Amino acid sequence: MIILIAILLAVVTAVFHHFALRTLRSWLSDRLAGRPNTPLLSFLSLVVIHFIHISGGGLLYYTLYRAGFDDFGTGFETALDFLHISAVYFSTVGFSELSVGGEIRFIGGVQAVLGFMVLTWSATFHYDICKQSL
Repeated sequence: MIILIAILLAVVTAVFHHFALRTLRSWLSDRLAGRPNTPLLSFLSLVVIHFIHISGGGLLYYTLYRAGFDDFGTGFETALDFLHISAVYFSTVGFSELSVGGEIRFIGGVQAVLGFMVLTWSATFHYDICKQSL
């Protein structure tokens, strides 16, 4: 079951990020190409996109918690706790005062790999936008 959830997380992450970047590229090139503030708008848009990824991960952890997975340590009480652990894994920081165990660790590992891939994908995208705006 947990492997299926991890595969679904990977597919949703990839598809969302692909279409988010396509939409952002279209928006930036149609309206803002060559303007000096285009890199700033690209950066801020990527921050929003990554926050959506982190929020989706937080929602996944919360859903697993509510579904009865007992692999969550103590301290998970508010929505911010689930967002926090998602941000820790997504950013590949890997350590926190909150921790998960058991099968949920696999989801955390998958989210870390996906976060690394999405962040580098975004960095490449942003570099390309900056290069075009010069």
